[in-house]
Amino acid sequence: MISKPKARWPEGPLCIVKDGASVLTQTFVAAQEKGLHFKTVAIYGRYAARSDRPADEPSYYKRALHRLDRALGVKHADRLGCRRSYHAAIKNIKPRAVLAQFGPLGLRVESACRNLGIPLVVYFRGYDASAKRTVEDFGDEYRKMFSTCSAIIAKSYAIKERLVKLGAPEEKIHVEFGGVNLQNFSPITPSNNDQVFVSVGRFVEKKAPHLLLMAFKEVVEEFPKARLELIGQGPLDGVVHDIVEALGLRENVLLPGPQPQDQVALCLSRARCYVQHSVTARDGDIEGVPNSIMEAAATGLPVVSTRHSGISSAVLHGRTGYLVGERDVSGMAAYMKKLLDEPGTADMLGNWGRKHMEDNFDLESSLASVSSIIEHVDHSKRLYPSDATFGTESCNLS
Repeated sequence: MISKPKARWPEGPLCIVKDGASVLTQTFVAAQEKGLHFKTVAIYGRYAARSDRPADEPSYYKRALHRLDRALGVKHADRLGCRRSYHAAIKNIKPRAVLAQFGPLGLRVESACRNLGIPLVVYFRGYDASAKRTVEDFGDEYRKMFSTCSAIIAKSYAIKERLVKLGAPEEKIHVEFGGVNLQNFSPITPSNNDQVFVSVGRFVEKKAPHLLLMAFKEVVEEFPKARLELIGQGPLDGVVHDIVEALGLRENVLLPGPQPQDQVALCLSRARCYVQHSVTARDGDIEGVPNSIMEAAATGLPVVSTRHSGISSAVLHGRTGYLVGERDVSGMAAYMKKLLDEPGTADMLGNWGRKHMEDNFDLESSLASVSSIIEHVDHSKRLYPSDATFGTESCNLS
């Protein structure tokens, strides 16, 4: 008797696993959620909440977690309940594939994808492949995930190198810088603007807002009317405010906090230059290719930044902006002053920066590239949900 082949899942939506329902600093996730070439369903949080449902909606998962809390203790129950809830959510969605935004979120769904036979694509963007604590905590689990996932996307070649060192098969890794929606950023003529510098990003060690302020202090000594709009917030918020006061920059530095993209675009359109002093943090944390730099270049602004990770792909030294070594405060200040001294140079670099974005960092092209990666992952093992179980291996909490 010839056995019938197992039925396969029909083509469903793409399931995106992300950090939260809405994060101002992660516009790239929202862009993929809306722009990839598939219908998408996003899930997030400890209980796999869906973006199209209220995050605080009562659910079986929360009740189950409370029972597990009492039976196993909070720490074990949290991990077990979280992974079970994601397994149930993915099984219910019946996706064509799962795209995990950041490595640790890939770990959250790896066992569910493996047991359900769903292709898993994991997007690594920076800290998740470089920060010492993250790598130490998840290194062994990463190696297991690398062997079972269908594809890995790295935000820069530097991140790809880190992933290979962690044990990722090089043939599975695709480098995708991301892109900028050019329609949201109209090119300007920087020389028409006042002596305004703009920087956008979280106040964290790898973005080094304190080093940028030190460079700007040197600029103000020669150009007392210069201003810096430092858009963002984060763990170094108090440090940033203290340095502004200590350096006597209260009249020159504006700290508006985090802003929505339309407000960021407005600030960029009023600037002479974009600045960002990214560095490798003491724990190893690195950038990918910062979206804020791509957005500034798309606006037609020259960029002064550092030779760090993927930044040198987005900023061509001497052609679209200037790059200095990490922690070279005086070098950065010198280029900032040069662009105030030479407004024509600012215009020339800004024009080339916009063209560089149009040719190499267009969001539509990036979305097409990521969609192609997902389209070509192996779908040969997908099963109907009725054929799949949440195996004991995926419940291993050790």
